[in-house]
Amino acid sequence: GRVVDLAGRPVGRARVQSERDWMGVVRAETASDGEFSFRSSREDSFRLVIRAAGFAETFVDVPGGGGDLGDIPLAEAARIDGFVFDPDGVPLAGARVVASREDPDSRQRWRRGVRQTTGWSNADGAFSIEVDDPAGTYQLRAHYPLLLASHPESITLRGQGIADVQLSLRWGASLFGIVLGPSNLPVEAAALELRATGNGARGNRRSVRTRADGEFQIAGLEAGNFQLRVSAAGFAQSVIDDLALGENEARRLEVKLRPEARLIGVVFDESGAAIERARIAVSEPGNARRSAVSAPDGSFVVDRLGHGPLSVSVDAEGFLRFRGRDIYADDGPLQVAMRTSYE
Repeated sequence: GRVVDLAGRPVGRARVQSERDWMGVVRAETASDGEFSFRSSREDSFRLVIRAAGFAETFVDVPGGGGDLGDIPLAEAARIDGFVFDPDGVPLAGARVVASREDPDSRQRWRRGVRQTTGWSNADGAFSIEVDDPAGTYQLRAHYPLLLASHPESITLRGQGIADVQLSLRWGASLFGIVLGPSNLPVEAAALELRATGNGARGNRRSVRTRADGEFQIAGLEAGNFQLRVSAAGFAQSVIDDLALGENEARRLEVKLRPEARLIGVVFDESGAAIERARIAVSEPGNARRSAVSAPDGSFVVDRLGHGPLSVSVDAEGFLRFRGRDIYADDGPLQVAMRTSYE
């Protein structure tokens, strides 16, 4: 077939694919004269979807056995124009604007039936987005670093574009502070991971690192309950649970890290002989896991641990699994006596 615009001019570089193709495999791309062709092993009828920049998405039914589809006209894409403002009402440049459309007819589960188009605001806060369904309903949101996304704005197009959509970003809740080590010295490049733990968790997962002065900031958060994990090389991980942030609340934290703990031990059998290549697995509260393998003399070391209670399991060929709970690395070497398995 040949892909053309409404004036009959050829449309080059249009993507032609079967609507049912897994992962949206492109069957063909039009040449500069708008023409395309491809072979298909399918004998039943199917549907093509054609997409090209600046044009509306177009569907074409193909009869069984294929054939020449002739000229396929594409309508121009609709445009959504508007402005993005910061929380104080000032036009904001560099904001990312996303237009999302639910696609109930999509058979591509990997895309979850949602089509997204992205644009950016310029120096005066203005943005313009081309969308491929001139009769679709879109949900618009603006995003910007350290600010909370704008409330969703639902826009229904009726065969033409729409202008003067206004999106206002929000301050949101924020968490800032400092990470300190021994002697209250700042810890540089400490990794902080903040996860929402209750309702409103969606979109509330952030990761940052501390600056040279140990300071950090996580902003633009929905109100809710969070868990904060802080880790750094040479230090035990610190976990803060049940961290509640209210709407637009700014909370300062001082996080103190302790040097990491090391679990040292030895694995031996019932006669006292060392067991080599025993597999040691150590779990901390919060499901952090570390592992090691015993040396020829049965010794092992598991580092990068916290100072809290540990769960330890040891496996070795020909022996029953050892399980230990509430073990503390600070209590000294762990002696693991394995019992012979007769299975």
